[in-house]
Amino acid sequence: MSYGIDATNDQALAGIGQTKNPYLQDIIFFTDCTQAQGTTPLWLDGGIYYTNAANGGAVGNNTAAILNSFGYTACSGVISLQTGTTNNATGYAYSSTGPAIADTFGSINYIQTSSVLPTTITDFLVEKQEYETAIRTSTAIHSNTVRGAFRLGFQNWSGSFPSNTAPTLGKYFEFRCDGTVTDTNWILVVAGSSTLRFDTGVAVSTNTTYRMYLSTEFKSKFDLDLFEWVTTYIVNYKIKNMTTGTVTEGTVPSPLDGIDPGIDYTYFTATNLGSVTMNTKAVTATTTSIVLFVDYICTRNRRPLSREILIAP
Repeated sequence: MSYGIDATNDQALAGIGQTKNPYLQDIIFFTDCTQAQGTTPLWLDGGIYYTNAANGGAVGNNTAAILNSFGYTACSGVISLQTGTTNNATGYAYSSTGPAIADTFGSINYIQTSSVLPTTITDFLVEKQEYETAIRTSTAIHSNTVRGAFRLGFQNWSGSFPSNTAPTLGKYFEFRCDGTVTDTNWILVVAGSSTLRFDTGVAVSTNTTYRMYLSTEFKSKFDLDLFEWVTTYIVNYKIKNMTTGTVTEGTVPSPLDGIDPGIDYTYFTATNLGSVTMNTKAVTATTTSIVLFVDYICTRNRRPLSREILIAP
C-alpha cells in the first residue's frame, strides 16, 4: 500500500487577495496504486485506501504492458479492477477510502451555527471536495451485451465495505449499461434526495486513457441584511482524454438545492461518503470480464475552520 496524506492551509480565497487563509485546511489523500488486494478494511487500522473484490471479481497488480500503455503517468504502479469470469451478474472490484474520510459537508452545519459571525457582506467560507483519478479502459467496455458500470468518485455505503449497488448518496462519474440505461458518455451523477445525471459529452471508448476530475464546492456567505448564511453549491468537472489530448470541462447546471447530497445532512450518520473507484457487472449474468486499469487516485477536502492555525508548509 502506497499512500500519502498532506494537510495544509493553502491559498483558497485568492479572489479577495489573500495569500494564505489560516481559517481553511486542506487535507489530501493520494495513492499511486503500489498496493495489493486486502482482506481487512485497512482504515480500521489507520490505513487510507483499501482494494477488494467480491462475487468472482478480481484485483490485479502491475504488468509491464499496462504500465507502458499509461506512459509517463504510471509512476509507480497500476492496478486492474476486474469483474471476473464467474457466470453471474454481480462480480465487482473496487478501491476505496474509509467511509468517513470524505465527510466534507459535515462541518458546514457547525459553521452556520457558530457564534463567530462575519463583519462584512463580502466575507464567505468555502468548503470543497475533490476527486481525481487516471484510468484506462481495456479491449472491451460495458454494453447491453455485457452489462455493468464504472463508478468513480464519492459515494456512501452501509456496513464495512462498499458494494456494487448504486449509492443513495454521492457525486461520481458513471458509465452504466444495464438494460434500463445505456450510456455512451461519461455521466456525472449527483445523488441525494433526488438524482441528477448530467451528460459530460465525453465518449467512453476502448483502449483509452482518461484523467477524471470532479469537485463540489459549497460557498457559505453571510448576508448582513438577512442576518443569515446564504449558501450555493457548485459541481465542476474536467476530463482529459489522454489518448487524444482532448480536454472537456464544465459545471453541472444549478440549482442543486434538494439534489446535492450535501444538504441532506446524512453525514452525521454511519452512511458517510468515501472515495470509491468501482467496476461492476449488472443485471445479466456473463462470463466476460470487463477490466478497468487505475494509475492513481487522489482526493482533497478543503474545510473551513472556526479557529486559526498558524503552522503551515
